[in-house]
Amino acid sequence: MKKFLLLIFVFLFILADVLCDNFLSIVYHEQHRSMELGLFSLLIVLHIISAPIQSGISDINGRKNSLIFSLFSLTLSLIFIYMFNNGIRWVAFLFLGASFKGILGNSLPISLAVIADKKDRNYRAFFCTSTSAYAVAYLALAIIISTIDSVFLNTQINGYLILLFSSITIFCIIFFNHPEDKNLQMISLKKFSSIPQAIKHQVPLIWNSLKNSHDRKALTAFFLWEISLYSILISQVDFQMNKISHIADTMMVGYLIGVIILLTCCYRIRDKQVIKIGYYVSFLSLIPYFILFKIVNDKNLLIRSCYFFHALGNAFLSPAFLSMIAKERKSRDQGRIYGLADSADTIMVPKI
Repeated sequence: MKKFLLLIFVFLFILADVLCDNFLSIVYHEQHRSMELGLFSLLIVLHIISAPIQSGISDINGRKNSLIFSLFSLTLSLIFIYMFNNGIRWVAFLFLGASFKGILGNSLPISLAVIADKKDRNYRAFFCTSTSAYAVAYLALAIIISTIDSVFLNTQINGYLILLFSSITIFCIIFFNHPEDKNLQMISLKKFSSIPQAIKHQVPLIWNSLKNSHDRKALTAFFLWEISLYSILISQVDFQMNKISHIADTMMVGYLIGVIILLTCCYRIRDKQVIKIGYYVSFLSLIPYFILFKIVNDKNLLIRSCYFFHALGNAFLSPAFLSMIAKERKSRDQGRIYGLADSADTIMVPKI
């Protein structure tokens, strides 16, 4: 498979995962507080538990089959929400949407594992381009929320997303191929006669990854980075608030510009140095906020400027970190670690 085509596939798969997760968050945010808490809790807990298991199973069952299954589950999740938004007001549909997304719809870590399987020296460029799907998804929803009323959002946009995800699933079935999938499927059929057996096999491997010193340090570093980013998002960047302030839009633009800079100007710099640059930019970007907040009249512009550069710094951190993880593991042993990284991300993810 050509590299450019692979990037298109992975970008679309990650985009679908992030769009689904955040659209569910928008719908759940409009429910009663107790219902909202229950739905978010279910979605988050299921995702934390299931992401490393589902992506770990893709290590032995093949990436393509796992991606098709996850993309279909994302589509099914949105279908349940669509039914709820179009007259069939059964609360069970909301919980089914969360269940299918949380347990089976983890296409993001599987997509990252697809890149890691390539064992390509341009890892960082692949991860840099693919993770820009995060920013595109957030930016698209932020623009939609700021310009369209919620009634239209919960009906028409829901239908458009179902069509988009269905198309991506069909696209994956017809065109996506992974060279090692056929051999892995033969091995998997000999070892595991059922899905429960495959899950039972993955659980101790995931636990061993958590006990491994290198993996644990990498996941801890990733988790601390997520805390630094999402503590800001949770405290300041709310999509409802940003109908006026547009802070989230500014951050996503900053991330995309950071991706462009990393791709065009930093390709000769090592991952460790890129991570240091990212940390410095992210840290220094917040200093003007504390120094100038009481002096500047346009506080919204000040906050947007600070968060723009903070997101730009994070665009350096994420791809370099994912690249370092990939280089430390063998091909076809990538799913579990990216599933664990995705779980760490979910622990801190803000719900809009």
